[in-house]
Amino acid sequence: MTISMRQGVGGYEIELLHDDGHAQYGPCKGPAAFDLEMLSSLQPRPVEYGRALAEQLFSDSRVAEGFVVAEAVAQRSGGFLRVLVRVDESAPELQTLRWEMLQHPRSGVALSTSERVVLCRFMASGDHSPVKPLARTGLTALVAVSAPTPESLERWRIDEVDYEGEVHRVREALDGIEVHTLGGPASPLTLERLGDALRHEVDIVYLVCHGMIGRRGTPALVLQDEAGAGKLVESQALAARIRELRVRPRLVVLASCQSAGDGEQGSAGPHPVALTTTASLLAEAGVPAVIAMQGFVSMKTVELMMPKLFSELLHHGEIDRALAVARGRVRDRDDWWMPVLFTRLKGGALWSTPGSVGSASVSPRMEAEKPSRPSTMDNQGASIGQQINVYGGGTVTLGATTIVQPAPSGVAPPSATTPTPPGPPIEPSPSSTVSAAEWADYCEAVRQRYGVNRFIGFTSAFECQLAWEELYVDLVMDKAHGHSKDLRATEPVPEPRDLREQEGTKVSLDEAFAHAHENDRRALVMLGDPGSGKTTQLQQVLLWMLDRERGPTSLRLPEGTVPVFVALQEFPGAIKALGAHAGFEALVAWAAAQHLGELSAQLIGRLLASPRVLYLLDGLDEIPDPEQRVQVSTTIAKAHVNGPSEHHMLVSSRYAGYSDVKQVHRALDNAFLELKLRPLDDEQVEHLVRNWNRAVESREARKQGRPASEQEAQRRAEALLRRIRAPGFTGEDQLAQMARTPLLLTALCLIDRERRRKRQGGLPKDREAIYAECEEILLEQWQLEARRGKPSLGAEEAGRILQPVAYWLHGEEKRRHARVAELRGPVEEGLRAAKKAGEDAGEFVRSFTSESGLLTPWGPQEYGFVHLGFQEHLAALHVRERWARGEVELVQVLAGRFDEGWWREVIRLMLAGAEAGLVEGFMGAVARRPEFAEWSRMRLMSLCLRGEAGPAGARALVELLRATVGVVTAEQQGAALRLLVQQVPGVLEGHDEWLRAHPVEEVRRRWLGRTRRDEVGRTKVDPKSGVELVWIPGGWFTMGSAV
Repeated sequence: MTISMRQGVGGYEIELLHDDGHAQYGPCKGPAAFDLEMLSSLQPRPVEYGRALAEQLFSDSRVAEGFVVAEAVAQRSGGFLRVLVRVDESAPELQTLRWEMLQHPRSGVALSTSERVVLCRFMASGDHSPVKPLARTGLTALVAVSAPTPESLERWRIDEVDYEGEVHRVREALDGIEVHTLGGPASPLTLERLGDALRHEVDIVYLVCHGMIGRRGTPALVLQDEAGAGKLVESQALAARIRELRVRPRLVVLASCQSAGDGEQGSAGPHPVALTTTASLLAEAGVPAVIAMQGFVSMKTVELMMPKLFSELLHHGEIDRALAVARGRVRDRDDWWMPVLFTRLKGGALWSTPGSVGSASVSPRMEAEKPSRPSTMDNQGASIGQQINVYGGGTVTLGATTIVQPAPSGVAPPSATTPTPPGPPIEPSPSSTVSAAEWADYCEAVRQRYGVNRFIGFTSAFECQLAWEELYVDLVMDKAHGHSKDLRATEPVPEPRDLREQEGTKVSLDEAFAHAHENDRRALVMLGDPGSGKTTQLQQVLLWMLDRERGPTSLRLPEGTVPVFVALQEFPGAIKALGAHAGFEALVAWAAAQHLGELSAQLIGRLLASPRVLYLLDGLDEIPDPEQRVQVSTTIAKAHVNGPSEHHMLVSSRYAGYSDVKQVHRALDNAFLELKLRPLDDEQVEHLVRNWNRAVESREARKQGRPASEQEAQRRAEALLRRIRAPGFTGEDQLAQMARTPLLLTALCLIDRERRRKRQGGLPKDREAIYAECEEILLEQWQLEARRGKPSLGAEEAGRILQPVAYWLHGEEKRRHARVAELRGPVEEGLRAAKKAGEDAGEFVRSFTSESGLLTPWGPQEYGFVHLGFQEHLAALHVRERWARGEVELVQVLAGRFDEGWWREVIRLMLAGAEAGLVEGFMGAVARRPEFAEWSRMRLMSLCLRGEAGPAGARALVELLRATVGVVTAEQQGAALRLLVQQVPGVLEGHDEWLRAHPVEEVRRRWLGRTRRDEVGRTKVDPKSGVELVWIPGGWFTMGSAV
């Protein structure tokens, strides 16, 4: 059961949620009021604190009764109640409460020392892969102790650490486990040494060090420098190292130090939240379980508790149960409550032991459901069968044969008539290999993971999420003519750009497989650029297949076809985990399970044994290593060719990563029909904009308790569509292309909505403002993480660091993306400019890519901007930034590229909003170029003078006219005057006298000619004759009228 807490409109909201599909009770909600000040005053008295905390948490009788009923049901089933305390981000202050002191609402017994109710804190992680219990064989532990020199600790007023004593105590606790140590006088515990040691795939990390809160309010660890002195290392740096690991530790124990003193009494310490906050960061980084101390735990407590913790853990592998027993052993000591467990395991199992359940997702009551003997499945077509755990702890070999796992002795098998849980209508179970209840679980897991999309910017703008069907637009694909079937290995493979530009037949998604069948194919490969909607297409196919109204036949597929979605970036991990000889179905089952919570690979494996399967294989290009990509594509092709006749495949890939490695292209070419996603057309743009506004209006109305207004939704949509159809969003302009990319069109929709809500008039008319606001939305996740203290860089700093990256890419032969090694130099330049020279450039690129939408993978280990317009805008900002630092070289270089179309948008964005000095400097540099006379007739020159450059640009040309002949040419000055007269004539007012006397004849002639043209029609009276004269192009003309 999960106790979920969040901040509501009128106070805190408590909800009890049950994850056990066999639960005999439903969820319940209720309000709660926590008196944080009163609880703080009770901290020295754990019993009173726990009682008060229980009274406040269970103040609503429905919540209290729900808890008691859940416990009673667990006891009647012969098991125990596993309680996960989950604090929502809206109420971070509740995370600081001492939940380990919480008491039972009826009996008053402390829950964290009970074996009947096991309590821990649930922590969501950015790593969504489920943790499968490994066999408990050959466990290794790393004991890392930071014992800085005593004099270096004086500035923090913390005690020195007894290295030998700490190592001895931990070794005693880890009896039966292979232990490696790190630290000590000869080898100070630096972050680099700790990171290197973690790469050796240890199971348990026991880190002994002081915790601090840094100057910026972020948690930090007191590690060491090379000389052995204390050094503050932000906890996020350690979390980043762990996040990068291929194999992360299963358990990390963060132990605060009380080496000095008698060791008998613990204390809260000066920074009691430092290590617990660090623990939450490590849990978010993907460590399944982290134990931290909420203060300085006494040596006596460690000596009594830790050996019991690890002996229990080695016995059954469940960390929360083991910690409960260990706490119980020290329940009479004052610091029994200090260990806190953060975990993302709902089942609690870190590894399996002989006789234990074989999956972390198995509910506690399934301990009694072990099969009497394992079963096997015939693995047809694989050289070595891949055995994996199955329901109840047995093993099977995944293959093509349809076998239902026998029910364990004394346990009724799942009924085929088990009712489907309430929810949207789904197709009945299409396969005899799974029960109706299991099929319902699979459908629900798929909907939870893939059915709702949180578009960029939604978190910061508003809280509602939008379902795919509310926004989906049927993108049109091109079917390439005469290529896939006829290409021979001896013929050249087209370059990525050729694939984009090949003409073909337009195909909608629901017609794609029909076209494949017409071409004797059962498989498709869908190609597109970043943000073009490839993953959206595959996920929509997945949802359509599970929908009772649509089903497989709506996609021209056989009735009863089972869809399975797989992120192909998981395949290398599957091969590593299962072995190089694992069958295709085993790899798919393992990879698919990584994104479906606790749904087991065994269940998916049985689904794949169905006679009709659709494999939705997403992101072939996201497999980093080219050799692995070739291996995976070859495996896919062989599985397709040798597989059942009613198995179908749909593979997606960016152009980069598919056609740049010929073996990948050829592996899929002969059997797969090639499709290319087209940009949105006018009708699709309108459809998406209208859907977006309709969906948002519906959700907002529901939240505000009012009826939705279709009229208001369409009014907003019309206003945005008029803006998109206006000049600036038409033709080949980058803004026009943004509006035709699904990902970026949603960003434009959000900008328009937010500005109208703030009464700022909708989508900006200034092109630079549009780019800037889109970038802000794409940086949203980075900003959120920064507010939670995760990255050491804020969104503004991160954007500034990307400016030299954008400029470098733009200058490298019109490149859109590059490898990390190539980007390292520009990133390091940006880090130095942001005074972050100590940050790792490669880590910045990888973390920024994963936590923001602005930088994106374009291919294996290659990164670039999600849209060329952002690269251009940031490159322009880089020129401005360098100018502001007094570095004018880039302005001179950019002036020399004025005639290159590739740099056109960079130049316009650089001038837009720039200070006058930069505009004058740039336009002056352009005007002094030998090519200026020729360039003066370019459309870009007119656009700049009438728009972005404005008066400052005109002043630069006036200065050119005033320059000494010889320094500039007469041709340049003539061109400057012509531009000023044609584009900004008002700037020459007051300059008539010196222009009439200009030393360059062409300038004088042009100016006098212009002046005379302006004076046509002017009249005067001849003083001698008294006749009125009028000026015409040929001179004064006698009108003949007397005055």
